[in-house]
Amino acid sequence: MIRLVFALLGLLIVSNISQAQGRLERVRFATGASSDTPGNASLGSPSTLSSLGNGLGKIFDSTSGDDDSDLAKDIVIGAGVVAGLTAPFWLPYWFFDEGAAKFPSYPYEDAGSGFLVFGTTNAKHYEDDEGGILRPWSLRIGLADGNSFDGLNRLSGQFFLDMQSRFGFLSNWNYYQESLGGGLSDHTWLADNNVTFRFVQSEELEMHFGAGLRMQLDRAGDQFGSNFLYRADVYPIQPLHISGTFALGNLGHAMVEQADIECGLNYQNAQAFIGYQFLRIGRVDLQGPLIGLRLWF
Repeated sequence: MIRLVFALLGLLIVSNISQAQGRLERVRFATGASSDTPGNASLGSPSTLSSLGNGLGKIFDSTSGDDDSDLAKDIVIGAGVVAGLTAPFWLPYWFFDEGAAKFPSYPYEDAGSGFLVFGTTNAKHYEDDEGGILRPWSLRIGLADGNSFDGLNRLSGQFFLDMQSRFGFLSNWNYYQESLGGGLSDHTWLADNNVTFRFVQSEELEMHFGAGLRMQLDRAGDQFGSNFLYRADVYPIQPLHISGTFALGNLGHAMVEQADIECGLNYQNAQAFIGYQFLRIGRVDLQGPLIGLRLWF
């Protein structure tokens, strides 16, 4: 009888330990916040980038030689690789950028523009109003709640300041809470803060790239890393606003991949939106739909 009681207690303890190692705990193992790495968690080091570099090296090695024809071939291949890798930046700029612009208070405030206002014709009405509406900056503040529907909830906030100079600052903060069952729960903070540059601007399209700091603020230890983002905002027809962001970086020892898509409806300075976020840290996936509210200033 005593052995049976101890066996049941052992099973209960093992069960609780197993439940406690949820996705957020696996994130800690992947980033290095926890010292012991379980078998089902990967450190997710940026080996993908190393593989890409090795692959490009093989391309050039395979065409290398001592004569001028091989050198010319290397130059052509190199130029093609550079053009292909940078095409997501110069191609949209070439086709869509419309030059200098100012910001209204919110999207579609100016009847002839999705968001940004160009030239003096469309902006004349607002400039005559003591310059109080068109301005050299724009601010968006958003709050959203997301859920994976299997125990993981995310409460997120966003601060996005954009300037007429095309430079800006984008900050995202996410509080994750995970239900582990048996009355247990876990939580952590994930954030990224980025300097952005708006390399494409038109009445219906804005595109940004940026770089910054990614952070995990956690009871087991804080982790830091780099973040690089590529973002597009589209204003196809009033009151619709569609945005998408792709980010790549690291957090501690783990590689981070993130993709967001949002679709919102504007009413003056307020926007209600829905979306989906995919986030992978190492080999741990944190994703789910979201709903939120954004204010424009």
